[in-house]
Amino acid sequence: RELIPSPFALLVTGADLIVHANVRPVRSYLSEDRFELFTDYVVTPLRVMYRRTTQSSKVPGPTAPIVFTTWGGRTLIEGFEVELRDKDAPRLDSDSEVVLYLREDGGGRYRLVSEITGALGVKAGRVAFLNTEHAYDEEFRQFEGLSVDQLDGQMRLLTK
Repeated sequence: RELIPSPFALLVTGADLIVHANVRPVRSYLSEDRFELFTDYVVTPLRVMYRRTTQSSKVPGPTAPIVFTTWGGRTLIEGFEVELRDKDAPRLDSDSEVVLYLREDGGGRYRLVSEITGALGVKAGRVAFLNTEHAYDEEFRQFEGLSVDQLDGQMRLLTK
């Protein structure tokens, strides 16, 4: 698998949903052909920064949770613990605070716009990259250390 980073503008314009949130892995599982491992994460929004379409429900009550899927993870297979990780993809631990750039994958499920740069960490309210520096181009690097509000302002310039 070769993963190619996306420039910031392509993340923003390619996203159906941009959310500042906490994420928690809820399920890792093998693909149907049993050659790949995927992990589902539940997203607890702190703030929806952008949504391409409005979400409506025909039934009153809580809305469906936001779930996104990434390649890799950790699971038990025939009694053995197996972990698959892409060295270039961001590592999302339980209760990670992040900004996610998501595209809808059908059925209300999502995937990262870019498996390399589609999740940014947040530490003390500031953007912290989850990958090594080589994963980000020169333009993208200017966003490290910005507050989430400043990042939101930069994204709004691109979604007008």
